[in-house]
Amino acid sequence: MSEPNILAGTRTVDDSRLWRSTVWVVLGVLTVVVGRTLATLLAGAGGVVGVLVFAVGTLVALLVGVFFVLKGLVLLLEAVGERQPGDADR
Repeated sequence: MSEPNILAGTRTVDDSRLWRSTVWVVLGVLTVVVGRTLATLLAGAGGVVGVLVFAVGTLVALLVGVFFVLKGLVLLLEAVGERQPGDADR
């Protein structure tokens, strides 16, 4: 007996689109990590100012990082959802 084709009916994504999506997701993760590290280093002033610098820096890094990750995921979903020539109606 032959094995079933597990890829039957799946969609493929162009390599360049997959690469762009991956770059945005990795950039988002790196933004969060590097932003938090920089906020920690800048918060070395201590006291209330240091706590505020850390909080604001971490929040900004988180927001920008999440934006980048979501942008990468949207690019990936657009590429997967786009109809290719020769697609049958599904």
